[in-house]
Amino acid sequence: MHRLFSIAMTVSLFLMTFAVFASPATFRVMTYNTENFFDHLHDEGTSDYQYLPLEYKNRHPEVQSYCATQTGYYRERCFNMDWSEAAFRAKALNIAQVIKDSGTESPDILILQEVENINVLQKLVEWGLANEGYREILLVEGPDPRGIDVGIISKFPLSESVRYHQIDLRPVYPAPAKPKLTRGILEATFNVHGVDVTVFSNHWPSQNNPHVTRVIAAQVFVKAAKEAPGYFIAAGDFNTTEQDSPHGINEYLLNPERDPMFWDFEKVYFGEQMSGDIAPHRGTYAYKGKWQSLDRIFLMKKQTPKESKTTLGVHPVWNSYRVVKMPFMLDEKGEPQEFKAETKQGYSDHLPVSVEFVIQ
Repeated sequence: MHRLFSIAMTVSLFLMTFAVFASPATFRVMTYNTENFFDHLHDEGTSDYQYLPLEYKNRHPEVQSYCATQTGYYRERCFNMDWSEAAFRAKALNIAQVIKDSGTESPDILILQEVENINVLQKLVEWGLANEGYREILLVEGPDPRGIDVGIISKFPLSESVRYHQIDLRPVYPAPAKPKLTRGILEATFNVHGVDVTVFSNHWPSQNNPHVTRVIAAQVFVKAAKEAPGYFIAAGDFNTTEQDSPHGINEYLLNPERDPMFWDFEKVYFGEQMSGDIAPHRGTYAYKGKWQSLDRIFLMKKQTPKESKTTLGVHPVWNSYRVVKMPFMLDEKGEPQEFKAETKQGYSDHLPVSVEFVIQ
């Protein structure tokens, strides 16, 4: 009897071990516009004056001069908001809470927008994500006059050098005093469970700019995508609404007559892109009570199982698409709760988007 029990246990352990090793590896990606995620220090050459400690503002005439050029709400915040180290730390901890609570485990790859510099990302990890296993913290300083950039944080190691794709808006804004450059697109390739996965962090020109500026961003994006190594994932704040005309996403990313063409994770999830049916979007950003899907995740169509047998072993889990919309992130209107320096409460005016992948 004891011998039979021992054999049975051995077989069971073998089967359990085989099941563990046979299980496909998974990873999760999340994109999040963290809205004005500044530290409390002045970055030379940028107009980050609104996001500085009040004591610093009052001592520096150049800050007072800059604030005097602002109007309305922005003028009041520039003169009176105290963006202290305590406020910066509170913002970092609040954003970290969203990241950690967004799933059963924190995302494996974080794609972030509206972060001021590498210090902000390092402090986010040090103060709020120290035990989450993040090993790569990536940001390239871009030319945005306010000083906001895009970044990537990953639990996986880099397998290629980081690349930065500049977006030049001089065709729209001719002959400026300085080149009209805006934040670019950050590209990083990671070794994800033995497979190269290339990730792009995007933050296209805002709706305050002509629609054609986002067409220029789409052109830069597509050119970079054609040259990307490994499996391709692009995410971020594309700042594109359904009313854009010309429409950078529809004309350059979702156009079946262009190569490459992309899947929009949200549209696939809701059945729009594959069937042509129109379903309501949940939205990631609310403006005057109207929701827009500014934050998106794109995959290259030819690398997905529906289109190609050579999928590089990575498979999107289409039904994993989720707008992270936890009650504590919302205000009394059910919209994203912005961070307030005076109360140290709130998060961002955008909601994150989370998706999952399987490697087989």
